[in-house]
Amino acid sequence: MLKLFQYPKGYRYNNDSLLLFDFLSKQNLQGNVLDIGCGCGILGLLIKQKFPNSKVFMLDIQQQNIDLTYKNSIENSLDIQAICQDFLHFESDIKFDYLVSNPPFYKQNTQKTDNLHMNISRYQEFMPLEKMIAKINSIIKPNGKIYICYEAEFLDAICAYFMQYKIKLTKLQFIHSNNAKSARLILLEARKNSKSPIEILPPLFMYENDNLSQVIEEIYKTTGTISYDLQ
Repeated sequence: MLKLFQYPKGYRYNNDSLLLFDFLSKQNLQGNVLDIGCGCGILGLLIKQKFPNSKVFMLDIQQQNIDLTYKNSIENSLDIQAICQDFLHFESDIKFDYLVSNPPFYKQNTQKTDNLHMNISRYQEFMPLEKMIAKINSIIKPNGKIYICYEAEFLDAICAYFMQYKIKLTKLQFIHSNNAKSARLILLEARKNSKSPIEILPPLFMYENDNLSQVIEEIYKTTGTISYDLQ
């Protein structure tokens, strides 16, 4: 069980990170892993916990998130390296085997709150899609893999930018609230310089008959996180 402290009035992780971890955890992650926009550290810490031989780097533009990530890593006895930097200006001598991210993807015209910490974590203007993919392209190893959770309506733009930077979408899963609703989220696996055909996974439905679906319940159970507010 991963124990995570969070800010009571700041941005808090949600189900998207748990779904993304379940999606990528079916791989055997080895080597250097970079969690882009790590927040409280949930995604990178889950990876380090499941794949202890991986070397996990956590990056976030907000120092308070880096401080929180280190606190959570110590609380769970997980050895990671956290970096406070804007990913779009991140320079690294390391080329990464895996890049993972649940990035901010709310559209620019969406109503914002007065909480800057939450806005930076939520809105696409703080991590524009094309710039993010261009930076990913510059720091990933040849044949390295990328795992991203994003809003479903941006799939065409993501595919266009991937093609521009010679990144191949290799796995795709749609997330629906229920079987009567259009997909709200997508989980993507992509690979640099790959020629593999794309695999479309069965869709995930969050709810069945107004109850959490059995598949989602199992994901939450096996992921195993518990959250506490910082006092």
